[in-house]
Amino acid sequence: MSFQEIEGPNLWPDASKIPNFRPTVENYISKMTRLSTVVRKLVSESIGLDSDALDGYFKPNQQCKMKLISYPDESALASTKSVALDDTPLTGQGVGPHRDSDLLTYIFQATDHENSLQVQNFQGKWITVPNIPNHLVVNNGQTLEAITQGVCKATIHRVLIPKPGSGTRISIPFFQTIDLDCFKTPVKDIPEDIIKLKEERDQKIKDWAVDVGFQFKPDVEKEPIGYAVFRNRIKSHQDVAKRWYPTILKQVLQEYSY
Repeated sequence: MSFQEIEGPNLWPDASKIPNFRPTVENYISKMTRLSTVVRKLVSESIGLDSDALDGYFKPNQQCKMKLISYPDESALASTKSVALDDTPLTGQGVGPHRDSDLLTYIFQATDHENSLQVQNFQGKWITVPNIPNHLVVNNGQTLEAITQGVCKATIHRVLIPKPGSGTRISIPFFQTIDLDCFKTPVKDIPEDIIKLKEERDQKIKDWAVDVGFQFKPDVEKEPIGYAVFRNRIKSHQDVAKRWYPTILKQVLQEYSY
């Protein structure tokens, strides 16, 4: 299936032009993989499950993805009208309101820009995430929401263009993903008191997610988790998809146009 092509070897730049790039990135991925394994166990415990309750959703070698993202400041995007951009060929680089497809995302803000990363609370208000040096921002993904029966809501977030003259913002997100071939059903033994808290919380939600564009949501009982992950990437990176997956891109555009 096409989504299986998400997994594969990395393409590295010429080491003679960027010395130490590969070992530095591989070291970071290795450390983040270990950290994310610990965090997923803590998440399990936080909702009343055994620490290993989510282990069955993962391959022995946990699948993950890391990005190095640069956001040019506003002076470099003089022709751009939108403050919060969608990552499509039509609007250029940037990220509008969205949820990540994966289990958890760990974001390292590598530059000292302020007022760039924002999250939306359940009343629809946008809240700026403080840029604390040497800290990680952790977002819940749609996969985590799906397998926890909605207990762990996926984080709605966006990125604003850096102010003119502030320079390029660098962000390094690390995405933790379950087995893409997984058909497993959501966790069934979440304690009743946790489910009750979830229901009470959901009753208070209003004006939330109203400005979030269409995203494919994982239905882990009917299709592999990779199906939704792959189609969200096709939607978000249409220039790449047009070259390598034109047929699938056409299907994706038809699906979310309705």
